[in-house]
Amino acid sequence: MVPGIIVAAVGDERVLVHPTGHADRATVATVVGNTALILFGHLLLNRTAFGMRSISRLVALPVLGVLALIGQDLFPILLSALPAAVIVGVIVFDGKAIRDETDVPGGVVSH
Repeated sequence: MVPGIIVAAVGDERVLVHPTGHADRATVATVVGNTALILFGHLLLNRTAFGMRSISRLVALPVLGVLALIGQDLFPILLSALPAAVIVGVIVFDGKAIRDETDVPGGVVSH
């Protein structure tokens, strides 16, 4: 996940310098790649440390792949917002899954 954070800094800098026009390959790679690296790292962490599968992250990674394919046709500022939307989708899906598992009166499950 740490490489994803480093790549995010590079992607942010590229978008801030050139927010309009078409995104070049390096901008697409850094803007979309950082989110993919972070999601993949979190997927591996959940799998190895907790034995959890993450359907939302498995779905989000190919979505980011498609975004990388079309990214050069987008404004860099728009391109930077779309991976954030993917992350919001992961958060919403995971939140719903957690609520469904703990759906008891009072919303608290004691183990």
